Order: sequence, then C-alpha cells, then structure tokens
Amino acid sequence: MGKPKATSATSATRKKHARKAAGEASQDASSAGNSNQNKAGQGKGPGGKGSKGKGKKNAEPRVKMYIPPVKPQALQRDPVDVLKLATSLPPDLLVVFRKLTKKDAVTRRRALEGLLTGWVTKIEGDNEERDVTLAALEIALPAWVCFT
Repeated sequence: MGKPKATSATSATRKKHARKAAGEASQDASSAGNSNQNKAGQGKGPGGKGSKGKGKKNAEPRVKMYIPPVKPQALQRDPVDVLKLATSLPPDLLVVFRKLTKKDAVTRRRALEGLLTGWVTKIEGDNEERDVTLAALEIALPAWVCFT
C-alpha cells in the first residue's frame, strides 16, 4: 500500500473510522440479530441511540415560543437640563445640582451639605455677595422643587 493521505483528522478519529468500517464489513456477514450488539460495543447508549442527541427522528418537534425583548427603563432627565437653567446658573451651583441627581445616597448628602455651606450661608455675607447668591438660588428654585 502507498502512503496514507495527509488529513486533519487525529489518530483517534482515524481509528474510530477504521473500527466503523470493520464493523460494517462484519455486519454484512452476520445476521440482523447481532447488529444491536455491535452498536452497543461502539460507545452508544442504551437503545442504540447516541449520547449526544443523535437519532431523535421520532421525537416531538420542539414548540417555539415568542419571548419579547426586555424593554429599557426610561431615563430620568436632569431637571436642570429640562428647565434649561444650565446657562443661567453659576457653575459651582450647577455642579451641586448635578450631584443631587446621582443614585448614591452619600453623594446626594454631600451635595446637600455643599448647598448649605456654599450657598445658604453666603446669604448671611455682605450685600453684594448676598444679592448674587439670592438671585442664583431664585433661578434654581424650580429645579430644586423637582429634586425633592
């Protein structure tokens, strides 16, 4: 015999195919009653069916059911953006309001502390600073109502 063809099959696969070919040759010579015994010796489960689900010709077809996709949750919009107050508020007050929209309770608590120390206590300051602070807080009042 000549040199075997180079294939990508492993040696175990080649041996399995050789056993299968030898089994078919002996099956032709033997009676039909011995065919189940030959199949049982080839690593198949009881009843002559393979363990990987092969041979399910008589099984019921699988009933398909529609599973709707998960709907995304509606995003809560920032009240400062909705009311278009971002351009009229001072940047540091805007940062405080952005922190109030976060989920974390610690971040919201710190934002309230920053509002108290940075803005409410400025009202007690001199006249010019007090007027600017009061004007900024008046502009931010609609957004503040949305946060509570």
